[in-house]
Amino acid sequence: AGSYTSTQSVTLSSTNSSSIRYSTSSTPADCSSGTQYSGPISISSTTTLYVRACNAIGASSVASFTYTISSGGGGSGIIGGGGGSSSNTYQLPTAPSNSPVNTTKTIQLPNTGEIVRPVVLSSASGDVSLNIPKDTKVTDENGKPYTGTIDPPKVLSLANLPAPVPFGNKAIYVVSVDTEKPIKFSKKIKITIPVVGNVKAEDAVVYYYDTKAKQYVFLGGKPTADGKSIEVEVDHLTTFVVMTKDVTKITFSDLPSNHWAAAYVKTLVEKGVIKGRGEGKYEPSGLLTRAEMVKIALLAFGKTVPASVNAAPFKDVSKTAWYATYVAAAKDLGLVSGYNDGTFKPGAVVTRAEALKILLAASGLTLDTDSTVSFKDIDSAAWYMKYLKFGVKNNVVSGYADNTFKPNASVNRAEIAKIAVKAMELVK
Repeated sequence: AGSYTSTQSVTLSSTNSSSIRYSTSSTPADCSSGTQYSGPISISSTTTLYVRACNAIGASSVASFTYTISSGGGGSGIIGGGGGSSSNTYQLPTAPSNSPVNTTKTIQLPNTGEIVRPVVLSSASGDVSLNIPKDTKVTDENGKPYTGTIDPPKVLSLANLPAPVPFGNKAIYVVSVDTEKPIKFSKKIKITIPVVGNVKAEDAVVYYYDTKAKQYVFLGGKPTADGKSIEVEVDHLTTFVVMTKDVTKITFSDLPSNHWAAAYVKTLVEKGVIKGRGEGKYEPSGLLTRAEMVKIALLAFGKTVPASVNAAPFKDVSKTAWYATYVAAAKDLGLVSGYNDGTFKPGAVVTRAEALKILLAASGLTLDTDSTVSFKDIDSAAWYMKYLKFGVKNNVVSGYADNTFKPNASVNRAEIAKIAVKAMELVK
């Protein structure tokens, strides 16, 4: 793009896209609009090219390029790979400042990989934005400074999601942010995505798609002040999917509506805290492991869970295990400390005392222990006493008919649903 004195032969190219659509009147609305690019475009008079790159999932990045032609011989321009590409790429400044950069263009990082000014990178429509704080260092998977580009957020088609969404959910919005290679940010960045249709922002949650594990990972999120969008903090970029609960699917064949735990389970499923164990079953009598328990506690109270871990949090927790990020987050928050031998025992069945402690610790509640309990199987000096006193006083847990609490008994999936909901109701 630019001013020329000759006819231009324009070549279009786009990284990570399978096709390109273009028009000289307006941006192609989707990947079936406009003209399919098949070879160099000859421009002999002043013209604006509106371009949409497309990938396998749906519409990708959009851009426009104006060629001002006065008179003269011949020439050429290349979009998205060489000469003439500067109009859709913004070189981030290297001089520190508190003044933010607001752009809808692809941003080019400096050689240091450090972003020295606040950056707001928005989609072409402005509906989706990525907020990167000042003094954020961007690195690749090897920890080296990332000096490549970051594309603006792209809204993708719902028709071609990376994989079926988690049970009980339905996708309402899909956003992707492309980079030349996987990257990580030293500070949390915030992505804001609109909530569309009749869905309320408080009823929506955000997941990201883990391309290595080939599964969705829950991120959560919170409504914006105007209630029109949901925002979530992340430390990496990928495909993000806003989901809401599909109430027609929140049923389990082994959990009838008159089951004493049905309402509690429904609440947790609606909030994305818990799900079934496959084939439409919940397994209410199934025992809960310690790994499952920390995941439930973190999701119940909206705790941030990292996308990955660089080191195993305990010697028996592989950093590639599905629960590694949850256990690492729980350890960092002080919810769990493991055993004296450096293990966590993720597959061990969690006890009633352990489950209560992990949930209440995650809640952030101030534990008022100015009460007494008189279960005959409880030692007044037990490590879990403050959690038990608070739990009993606030109806989070109760004992058995024989006046016992059974602190070392296992917890099943029906029981944990009730305990979790009761604890969540105490958080205002």
